[in-house]
Amino acid sequence: MCTHMFEELMKPFAETGKQLERINKCVTKTLSTSAILSPVCTSISLTFSVLTLIIYLRFKELKTQPGINNIVLCIALIIAQTLFQFGSGQACNVSKVACQIIGILVHFSWLFLIFWMNSCCIHMFRVFRLNRTRMALFNTIKTTVVYILYSFIAALIFVLINVSVSLQGSAGHDIGYGGSMCYINKDYMVAYLFALPVAVIVSINIILFIIVTFQMKMSPKVQNDKNERNLLYIYARLSTLTGGTWIFGFFSYFFNVVALDVIFIILNATQGIFLFIAFVANRRTLSLLRKNEHKQAQNTSKTQTYSNDRGTNTGNETILSTRSDHYIQSN
Repeated sequence: MCTHMFEELMKPFAETGKQLERINKCVTKTLSTSAILSPVCTSISLTFSVLTLIIYLRFKELKTQPGINNIVLCIALIIAQTLFQFGSGQACNVSKVACQIIGILVHFSWLFLIFWMNSCCIHMFRVFRLNRTRMALFNTIKTTVVYILYSFIAALIFVLINVSVSLQGSAGHDIGYGGSMCYINKDYMVAYLFALPVAVIVSINIILFIIVTFQMKMSPKVQNDKNERNLLYIYARLSTLTGGTWIFGFFSYFFNVVALDVIFIILNATQGIFLFIAFVANRRTLSLLRKNEHKQAQNTSKTQTYSNDRGTNTGNETILSTRSDHYIQSN
């Protein structure tokens, strides 16, 4: 997510102390560097996220629990970025109800993404706290369902709180979404129902990762076991996608430091690319791609051979049939 996107999500929070004039108004965005950079960054991220998703869905060998975590992460990132980039700014082009629906989906999708990152960190923490025997007891389907329910319900709670409080405060006339932007339309609600949960979850993720890293560093088993080191490498890569870059977003926005802006843009613009590099452009996945290509080449070769054999057999059958007729007629 680029700085422009972060600023739009946090814009109400920066205007604390006054009610946003969002009702029945739409705003024409000025053409700026951020406004241009945002769709470019999003498009790059989406492209590589889609590629990663396709490859992970293609190979059953990648559908382990970490692999499924990556699949859901890609889906959540694709949905959140698409909704915000191409939906939140449509207030002037859609009806009030449609804008409100888009606003709800934008809010929910980003919260779901944040809470799913938290699920990834929790799973990482559980894996490195347990031995292999207990890890073997993990049920992939059950674990995935639990993580999805946790992320879904947690995100939904904040959306429902916004709707409930807004309806109560407006005597049933405002649900808390829509206006000049298809998003949350009250400043304090953005602070409490978006900025706060993001800050808390990112902090928890970082704490979990620090604990895991320290334990792995102090564990002789990891130091001496190549497989354990590989496992650590996998989860270390996954941990970099647990929302830590949001810290740069908060600091760059509130302190207006150009260097932090640049860091935030680079880190968030390359999320989809990093997903692809970390979990596709590696030895294991590339080996699977090469094997699949070799297998397809073999199947093509076998099909052609079968076709040729079929033609030869048909010719032999014709000769045998002619000889049989000739034998019957002779007798």
